[in-house]
Order: sequence, then structure tokens, then C-alpha cells
Amino acid sequence: MAAYNTDVPRQEAIETTFSPPQRRVLLLCMFIALIDGFDILAIGYVLPAIASDWSVGPASLSIAVSAGLVGMIVSSILFGQLGDRWGRRSIILIATPVFTLATLMTALASSVEMLTVLRFVAGLGLGTIGPTVIALAAEYAPASKRAITVVLVGSSIAFGGFIAGVSIAWIIPAFGWRAVFLIGAVLPMIGLALTARYLPESVGFLATRAAKSGNDYEKRTSDTACHGTLEQVPPKDAMPDGVEQGGLAGLFSARFAIRTVLLWVVYFCGSLFAYFMFSWMPTILHSSGTSQGLAIYATSAMTLGTVVGGILLALIADRKRYGFRLLSLGFLAGGVATIALSVFIENLYLLLPLALLVGITAMGSQAASNAVASTLYPVAIRSTGLGWAYGVGRVGSVVSPLLGGLLLASSVEPSKVLMVAVVPAVVAAVAMAVIVARGVDNSAL
Repeated sequence: MAAYNTDVPRQEAIETTFSPPQRRVLLLCMFIALIDGFDILAIGYVLPAIASDWSVGPASLSIAVSAGLVGMIVSSILFGQLGDRWGRRSIILIATPVFTLATLMTALASSVEMLTVLRFVAGLGLGTIGPTVIALAAEYAPASKRAITVVLVGSSIAFGGFIAGVSIAWIIPAFGWRAVFLIGAVLPMIGLALTARYLPESVGFLATRAAKSGNDYEKRTSDTACHGTLEQVPPKDAMPDGVEQGGLAGLFSARFAIRTVLLWVVYFCGSLFAYFMFSWMPTILHSSGTSQGLAIYATSAMTLGTVVGGILLALIADRKRYGFRLLSLGFLAGGVATIALSVFIENLYLLLPLALLVGITAMGSQAASNAVASTLYPVAIRSTGLGWAYGVGRVGSVVSPLLGGLLLASSVEPSKVLMVAVVPAVVAAVAMAVIVARGVDNSAL
């Protein structure tokens, strides 16, 4: 196998179309993200089978699910910062074997305690992949295609979860739940081999590292590497104005502190809204008299709307001057659609269209927020910024199921429980509006 070449050419003009090497990077990042999504969501689909096999209640396994989320929160923050020190590609090559081995060992788990430990370790690897591949894809995308590139990679995580659900439905009856984790370990092995052979390091990261060490970046160029990358190479300084150092300190430097806080608000509230709806809408609809099958279809429509809405908003952001302003409107429209859903919760004709609309608007805006995050920070602290935003967002994903459970346990009317989800959607809309008002747009870099 030929050795990977890290030499990269200086970009003289920012391109507006994908070159073949850029398409390769995009497809590889999407494939890695898809694998990540498969392994993240697979545990939820196999819990009933594990509970039946071990003769325990599903609630007894909730600690394993929580352990995986905690691992993902920790790794998003920790490895995001390391990605700015060691490189995006290097972190992918480290994180992938971690969750691959843990997933493989999960197929051999024989107790709740063992499953819990393995899910935490798997979470350490899985939580790293999302922000890292998004940062890498953004830094290789043409300027006019950045938003759609980031959303396509982010949507691949959700699509991986969709594939997990569809495939697991027949894998478990045919081969048992352990086969799911065996497949979940084989796929990242393929991704690891492709990454090692074909995925280049971020050009911006290499340039920044060269600037820090005082090397002449021009001497490291070659015509053999990926051509036409997005980042304009910093000629002298490793850090942009207003950033004295990297890591968390860089995120809270004078230039980036306010946008960091606002971005965290968007990610926390957006994730709180999304996971609240995904976790509790089937139960809420069923409690309101909707059949279990229709409740599942409505939730699936919302999932589909998330992917469609994210892609549509990203395409508009790439092509129009008002860029990301629509994301704030999307969160607000999602809040209105959620109110309408709670009012017409028993109307079988409006249920599916309203659920789809919630997905396209609020959840589509949440998916497209990845594109905003990738433009808020320079290369030197981008992976750190994305990692912390993902970590804070995952705290929201942990809080939302607990919040819904408390409300339902308090005998709150199901339709009114949905109304509660409107609050984080509105807060996310306000935070996004302030981000955009401060001058961040799709041409920000």
C-alpha cells in the first residue's frame, strides 16, 4: 500500500465546484458519518431483544444507554480539542478503532454491568467522529458549497440510524441481537481502511501547524495532493486576530466568546427540542388515541423531514445572500407547527403533514446548524468549537427524555406536553438570530 501523502498545494482562488479529490473527501466523510450513526442508534433498536434474552426489564438497561451518551459528551469535548492539535484525520484513525473494538466486545456481553462499560467506551469513540468529519469536510468544500457539504455529512449520521432500524428489523429474527454488533464492528473496519488509504489531512490544519512551527508552507506543496481546498492558507500567523491560544481558551477569547455562548444555546435547545420530540412523540400520540402504527409513521415522517429540511436550508444558504437567516425562521416555524400538532393531535388527516413540517423546519434548522458552526471558527480552533458544541448539545439530548418522563408522570395532558417543546425551539431561534445579526453568514470565512 502506498504511503499517504500529506503535501498540499496553496489555493490561488476559491473554487465554486467540487474537484474529483474534493468529492472523494466528501463521500468518505459521509460514509464514516453513516457508520457512526449506525453504531450510535443500534443500541436503542436491540434493547428489547437484550432484555428478553437476559430476562431483565428494559428500564434496567437504561444505564447502558446513558453510559454511551456520557461517553459521547466526554469525547466530543476532549477529542475536539485534540483534533486541533493532532489533526482531523489522526483523530478519526484513533477514535474508529476505539468504538470498533468496544462494539465487537458488546457482541460478547453477558451482563448489564459489562454492557454499560462497553457502551461508555464505544461512546468515547463514537462521539468523536461527528464533529471531526464535519470539520474536515468543511475545510475541503468549495466556498459556495460549504453549507450543503456540512449538512450532507451531518445527515449521513441520521441516515446511518435509519439504515440500522431497517436492517435490524430482519437481522435480529434471523441471527439474534449479537449479530447486530458484529456487523457494527465490521463496517468501521472498512471505514478505517479507507480512511488510512484515501482520506487526506485538513489543508488548513497543516498550514496552521506549519505556521506555528515557523516552517515555509510553500516548500511542502505538491501537485499530488487534493486540489482546490476551501481554506486560504495563513501565510504567517497560526492564530487569527483575537485568538492568543487554542482550546477552550480560544473559544472564549475576546473575538469568539459571545458567538460560542450563542452557539451552545442553539445546540443545547435544538437538541433538547429534537430528542424530546423523537423520544416522546410516539408515546404522546398513542396516549391521545392514535394507533401505535400511525404514531410510528408520524415520527418517521418527522425524521424524514429533518434530512430534507436540513438539505434544503443548506442549499438556500449556499446560494442566497441572506444565508443562515432562514435557520432562525425555521426554528420559529417549527415551534408554530408543534403548537398546531398539539391542537390537531387527534386529526388523522393533519397528523402526518404537521409531523413532516416540524421535521423540515425546526429539526432541519438544527441539522443545518452544523453549517453555521463550521463558519464561526477559524481552522486553529474549529474542531474544538464543533466538539464543545456537540458536547453541549448532547447534554440537551440527555435532559430531554428525563423532562418528558417527568411531565408525563405528573399526569400532564399529552397535547400540553408537546407545548413544552415549543420553548427550546423559540430560544434556539432567538440565539440563531443574534448570531446572524452579529455578522456571521455563509460567506463568513
